[in-house]
Amino acid sequence: MLISVVGLFTLIALLLTEENWRGKRAWENFRSEWEAKGERFDLASFIPQTVQGDLNFVMTPFFAPLLQGHATWRKGERKSPLCPHARSTFTLLQDLPLPLEA
Repeated sequence: MLISVVGLFTLIALLLTEENWRGKRAWENFRSEWEAKGERFDLASFIPQTVQGDLNFVMTPFFAPLLQGHATWRKGERKSPLCPHARSTFTLLQDLPLPLEA
């Protein structure tokens, strides 16, 4: 009984190893074929350039309170903090290095 369980686990491990090897080989072949055609598979090629401040819609006065972390929803209502993570996420996105155009 123990030998059959060990044999089954060994067979499963061998099958998974073989499938991982085949998948990696197929991906490398596909990628090299399409890179030869001019396609790019690096993430930096998909990230757009930074929008200038005067053209950036999110920098308008309407959205400015969101970036500061506070907003007034109704006239006379006190300011309340919005999503505390939004400000830190926005700061991180601003600091993200972007590829330069050639």
